[in-house]
Order: sequence, then structure tokens, then C-alpha cells
Amino acid sequence: MTGPFDEFRDFDYEKELNEKFRDRIPDRIFDTHLHNDFIQVPPYPSRDDDPAKDPFFPEWEMRLKELMGKTVQHTGMLLPRGVSIHRPDLKTLNDENFYQCKLAAFYGYKAGILIDPSIYTYETLNDFIDECSGVGILKPYLELSCKEDKFESDIFDFAPLWMWQIAHERKIPVMLHLSHYRNQLDDPANIRQLRVISRDYPDAKIILAHCALGHNPYRLKSGLIKIRDLSNVYFDCSGVAEALSIYYVLKIFGPRRLMYGSDGYNYGIRLNRCFAFGPSFAGLHFALMRPEERGKRVFLCSSFEGLEALFAAGEIYGLDREQWEDIFYNNAVRIYE
Repeated sequence: MTGPFDEFRDFDYEKELNEKFRDRIPDRIFDTHLHNDFIQVPPYPSRDDDPAKDPFFPEWEMRLKELMGKTVQHTGMLLPRGVSIHRPDLKTLNDENFYQCKLAAFYGYKAGILIDPSIYTYETLNDFIDECSGVGILKPYLELSCKEDKFESDIFDFAPLWMWQIAHERKIPVMLHLSHYRNQLDDPANIRQLRVISRDYPDAKIILAHCALGHNPYRLKSGLIKIRDLSNVYFDCSGVAEALSIYYVLKIFGPRRLMYGSDGYNYGIRLNRCFAFGPSFAGLHFALMRPEERGKRVFLCSSFEGLEALFAAGEIYGLDREQWEDIFYNNAVRIYE
């Protein structure tokens, strides 16, 4: 089966990086930020669909394991497909979330479900979690914000207080994608609302995705210092290619608060790389490139360039073997199991 964008990939470079990291990756991986997005088109799954007959998951998983090493014990937190945010109605979202739990359980993963505050309420989300066993994480998403400018939304615009109450009561972690793209974590609204969540819902573990939107390490450092006292804040390093950002998380929060994440197989191809740019960050996004710009240099940021950054940061920090195992596996197990 041909993968998406294969014709534009640099397989020689991928092989070089694969060999470079193969012996450094621990034997067990819990990938805490993982999208099964090998295909990104509807139809959306039905809750009655058989996960054993999923049309693309086996191929997606095989390719992902090839990247990380076939002998590696690989599991993780399976998050909803990106196309889930475009579902047309309540039934489709519930079906997508329900099937997500079935698919994850069948393949030995944990399941994340997408939270749309325009559809769910405190009561209906509780009912869904009771019905659909195996929910491992709640995933509100800034693109489901009620604000017109979604990238400048406050946390509570897409992750309302009632959702945090559920997370606190049920002790279900929340994966949070921050907004306010100019200041990222260091935005006053982000700092204020994270402190409210940590104070009022201490049993809701907050996983700040992509090192708290940490593609600009200088903005990130300022924000990290302002929340360093929050005991229920954690980070995944998925999609982060700035080694200094990962290093600041390690330095300020320590290696037991950081978890490995790949962002999945397809995401690493389609969203090539994010990097610090001015006061914020920029990205090389395959889908937005003109054909003549694509060339033969499409790398897997989330699988390889992200590993470059992670290992560089770990070397600077001085991680020992046990701490590497914490980041790749043990930290996530402590949170999710």
C-alpha cells in the first residue's frame, strides 16, 4: 500500500535517521500523542463497525512501528482523527468517539475522545463515558472554540469548566492544545486559566500538548516559569523540533513531567516542521506548499526531527537511562494506568 506523500519523501534521509536513533530508543514506548490519521477522508466510522476490519489502521501501525523499530514494544494514547472536527452532527461525533474506544482497545492502546462544548454537556459527557468504557483522556480542541478567531481563544472557550469538573471527579487526564499563538503559553489568559484549573480541579491532570505549544523556546521559558508550581501539569513533546524548548521543560519541570509523543505517522509528513520565528513560530506545512516547493525533502518531523530535538535536549540536561525510560514509557503509564 502506498502511503500519503510517499513520492515526495526522502527515504535515504529517513533511513539515516532511523539507524541513528534505533539503538537509543528504549525497548518500550508509550506514545502519548498519537493520531490514527493514515487516511484523512470520511466516511466516519459507525459505533457498530468492527475494529478488526478497520480499513487503514494495520497499515498505519505497521509503518509507525517500522519507524520506531520493529522490536520495540509500542503502545500509546490513540487520539481522534483530525477530520473529526468536521463531523456534521452529534451522532457522527458520538460514533467517532465510541469507535475510537473500540479501536484502541482492540489494538492495545488507550483511547482519547474529542470534546465539543457545543454538543456535549456535563450530563451527556458523563453518560457517554459510562457507556463507552476505556476513555483514557479528554481532548478539547481550539478549533472547536466558540470564538471566531479560534487561534486567540481562551482555554475556557473550548474547554469549559464543566469538562474540567468531570476530569477532576473521574481523574481522567486532559490533553490541552493552547491557543493565543502570538504569546503561546506566556499569554496572560493562558497563565491565569491554567492556574484556576490547577487550583479548582487538582485531580485533573493537564497534558500540555507539543510542550505547551512550545515551538518558540524563548516564549515558552517565560511561561513555564509562571506555572512551575502547578503540580498537575505535564507535557508531551510531540511535533516539537526545537531542542531548547524540550530542554526548558526538563530544566524547569524535570524529566518525570515530560512524555514522548510522535503525533502519529501521517501528521509528521503533512505538517513538516515548526520553528521559532519572530515573537511566535512558523511552520513548513506540506499541504500549503506549491508543487515546485515540495521537492524531495519532506521529513517526518514528529518521528525523526522531533527525536533529534528530544535527544539533543536530553544530552544537554544529562538524562540517565532510567530518566529516558521515564520519558518514553513510565511517565505515561503512571498517569494513564
